[in-house]
Amino acid sequence: MKTLRYIGFLAVAILFASCAKETAPEKTGKRIVFKAGLADVKSTASATGAFAWSEGDRIYALDIWGVYQQFTLTKGAGTKNAEFTSDEEIEGVSGYAFAGSADVYSWGGVYNYYLTSYYDESEVGQTHSPMVATIPDGPNPSLAFKHLCGLIKVTLKGFTGILTMVRLSSKDNAIAGDFIIQNIGTENACIETDEYGDREIYYSMYKDVAGDIDFYFPVPVGEYGGFTIYMEGHDSSYNKFIDTYEIDKSVTISRGELRTVERTANITNN
Repeated sequence: MKTLRYIGFLAVAILFASCAKETAPEKTGKRIVFKAGLADVKSTASATGAFAWSEGDRIYALDIWGVYQQFTLTKGAGTKNAEFTSDEEIEGVSGYAFAGSADVYSWGGVYNYYLTSYYDESEVGQTHSPMVATIPDGPNPSLAFKHLCGLIKVTLKGFTGILTMVRLSSKDNAIAGDFIIQNIGTENACIETDEYGDREIYYSMYKDVAGDIDFYFPVPVGEYGGFTIYMEGHDSSYNKFIDTYEIDKSVTISRGELRTVERTANITNN
């Protein structure tokens, strides 16, 4: 009897699984296209003073299952208004879209944004500017991105040789690590500095350079006691290049602000 009961239970289980398989809903996902612009353009990363999306840029948004999906630029490189298409077929998105990082997570309505302390050679020249946009209703919504931080742009002029490191250090408050997005969904959304995260951001590379080169550092909003910019490399004869620049005064970084620092290369003969 025990054997019969087991076999009977197994038969019911198989029948149930078969019915479930037959009635499973078909996938309804599709590629979603965002039209992405910038709500505030006072922060610029181009020589002409106009924000521009770049080839290869990506943005991220939560789908209806709470999974972050990646959208890649498919139209509008070099302009401030572009189109991004989801890499996968998805059923929908909601909440907010983010640019500059895939490391965003939320808990209880609080959104944390991770600002990395490390970039490699492939990321030189990108702005890495953290931005957020509210996703409106509709099948292919238009997004108005807002900057969450300020930017420090460091330009090394007239360098010929191999560049191996460029580093920005804060003298007091954090410029990398996990930060809560303050006032998300409002005009005043931003990432504010605190004293608990990393105080350095650096590019590590072995990059052959001939001429001028730009490096961008996203910096949280707030007051700083100063910064140090450090660069190193060498020329073709392995003569060292080392440059250290101190900003010894208090600096206030505002959301959507671009600050520029230019340095001229000086090679030291070994």
